[in-house]
Amino acid sequence: VQGFETYSEFPGVSPFYGSTNYADGWAIHNVRLRSRTPASPTYSYAGTNASWLNSLSTGDSWIKTPLLSNGVGSITFYATQPIFNYPGYTNVVNFETSSDGETWITNNAMNLVPPKVPTWSLFTNSINVTSPVYLRIHSVSANKIDSHTYLDNLVIGYPPALVSVTNVIVEPGYPSTNDQVFVSCDVASVSQPFAAFGISPKLWYRIGGVTIGPILMNSIGGGRYRSAT
Repeated sequence: VQGFETYSEFPGVSPFYGSTNYADGWAIHNVRLRSRTPASPTYSYAGTNASWLNSLSTGDSWIKTPLLSNGVGSITFYATQPIFNYPGYTNVVNFETSSDGETWITNNAMNLVPPKVPTWSLFTNSINVTSPVYLRIHSVSANKIDSHTYLDNLVIGYPPALVSVTNVIVEPGYPSTNDQVFVSCDVASVSQPFAAFGISPKLWYRIGGVTIGPILMNSIGGGRYRSAT
């Protein structure tokens, strides 16, 4: 969880927004890190600190992660906006990836419409890149130019595991009405750079438009699985 708790308020003096690279690999640009003790939901979701994107200069306000060597599956975060914002405030945020931290590709965008403090809402965005990348949360536009969006408790998830399913066999091949039917198949990890583990396949089948399952499939050795019934 990146809640910015280990960072001091930055820059702390007018104009209140700045840019810096942190020793742990995180970086901010045209962002304010705000700290309030004791903790208050008007400043942060959890703990005492939070980041504030600056919509006074949308298109140039962002938060960048360190190199994510395992890739990235999804990002979740909490967001809110100041109490004095006009209704319908929207901040368009791009989720961008880069292999070198310099050249950015927009993975997708979100029309971020957070509630007002002290209420924070959870937002999720799927990235699903399996190669090593940097991830940037980039405020690119807003329909109100004299405000900001608060972000806190950013969580970067691993990309989903990938497997291949091959050599599917139905036993018996031509069952009669009263035959018990089994399905077997090979399931192998194709995830890179780390293999999928704890594989536990399940089987669904359909008769007359009705889906039946899940049915557990048991390992019979060598990466092969067979339905329990």
